[in-house]
Amino acid sequence: MRKIMEKNSIKDPDHLNFGNSAIKSVFYQMFSNNFLIFYFLLWCIRFINIDQPILEAGGVRQIMTASVSKFLFIEGISLESFLYPKMYMADHSNYYLIEMPLYNSLMALLCKIYGSYEEWIGRFISILLSGLAGIYFYRFLINHTSERIAKIALMIYCFSPLSIIYTRAVQPNPSMLFFLMATVYYFDKYLREMQWKYFCLTILSGTVLFVLNASIQPIGILFLCLSIKQCGVSTFSNWKIYFIALSILTPCWLWIFHANNFFQNHLTDANALLGPVGKDGMHFLSFSWVTDYSFFKTQFQFFSGEILTPIGFGLFVLGLGLLRKKDSVLIFWLISFVFYFILINKQIHLYYYLPWLFPMAWLIAKSISFIYDNIPDESFYKKPSGMFLLLLFTVGTIAGYSNSGFITPKAVKMIPNAVENLNKHFPKNVYGIISESNVGSLGYYVNRKVAVLRGNLGLEKLDAFKKILQNSKPKYYLSIYPHKDYIDRNEFSSFLRENYPVADYKKSNFVLYKIE
Repeated sequence: MRKIMEKNSIKDPDHLNFGNSAIKSVFYQMFSNNFLIFYFLLWCIRFINIDQPILEAGGVRQIMTASVSKFLFIEGISLESFLYPKMYMADHSNYYLIEMPLYNSLMALLCKIYGSYEEWIGRFISILLSGLAGIYFYRFLINHTSERIAKIALMIYCFSPLSIIYTRAVQPNPSMLFFLMATVYYFDKYLREMQWKYFCLTILSGTVLFVLNASIQPIGILFLCLSIKQCGVSTFSNWKIYFIALSILTPCWLWIFHANNFFQNHLTDANALLGPVGKDGMHFLSFSWVTDYSFFKTQFQFFSGEILTPIGFGLFVLGLGLLRKKDSVLIFWLISFVFYFILINKQIHLYYYLPWLFPMAWLIAKSISFIYDNIPDESFYKKPSGMFLLLLFTVGTIAGYSNSGFITPKAVKMIPNAVENLNKHFPKNVYGIISESNVGSLGYYVNRKVAVLRGNLGLEKLDAFKKILQNSKPKYYLSIYPHKDYIDRNEFSSFLRENYPVADYKKSNFVLYKIE
């Protein structure tokens, strides 16, 4: 028994003479464990094409995030710009209060230090913080499962196509993963050891977590499970637990109140800019998705595609059948995922699944461990050649589903060339109208403030266009889909042809009308 205790004390860096820093003790493991070094080297695959335009998967969200960072970089970080962040690319409805601009401010600050605005700096932040999240994930699993399962789960987190694609994206979600796992880890450590350092670190990381992503709040189910498992029913009478919850949620809800109040008083499209926690976007206890066949069809496509691949999805389903009472932490983590669906009410993008990769990776790791233990030793699949072939097949499958993170889609490949041509007509001091088609990407890369034209083709679009003319003095109107506004015949395109000359036209690329 003594030898076991000594062995465990050596494995746990918190028992080493490494100062009083809880943060240092976590990352000490990274340098004392060759496996974690190996993991971080593999994680670096995300640095491939780090300087490519942010037009790949999730491009619209990236552009919106980057435009706020550019605004903070150009205008400077102040209390006003922080509380009322703007998208640099737009002149109308340009406030962006979906989340507190912590990530954007950090990106702008690092660009200031670097000396110029660079998109790859935003990618670097995402890659670094989401990679460090894996360290916390691994250390948490070591306390709740076997070392083998912990290692397998970390590799799955590393190589899920969803992870490869979106942990290099210029948006807050990858950075949020770091604060999510830091909060989970430190809260678990606090419950085990009741030390004030873990109490404070839980509050600090949790506060940042929820202001970065308010919709992650169902993760509270996991925290409740951890509390009950460690403290029993006394959890409900422990004022410290309530203090932690109140401390980390208050800033989040204050920001939501601030954002809603601003949009209700100033803008009409609050819901579009506030997302799932906006004025009309909060749909607690909405189960409309339960009877929606198309919703489940989409989920199957997501899970068997870019989230887990068909192999991972099969292992995920197997893992559900392997769950037992002893897996209560994992079970409640998965349950929180279900409540997440209830909260967001079918407002789904692939990157919304990022925080739930952790329990899914854990579950899949259980399946892999189970399969390995039940394969006869003499089986081909336990021999080096068999394992190599399985690995090769798996890597090929992952590569096929994750390539969208490194390739610019055909639909937006013309944007860099279009911007180059447009700058011939757009002096830097000229104000123009940009069409709604890929407006974010185009307006962002034209590198000037532009108006957003909303509405569908026809009369609705024409009315929106005339309103902009009344409120502004634009020089140009641009459409990057000529077949919509130039070739096709409708009320809006007819109005353009009858009243304004064409300044430039590239078939299947763009058409530019001169308004003056």
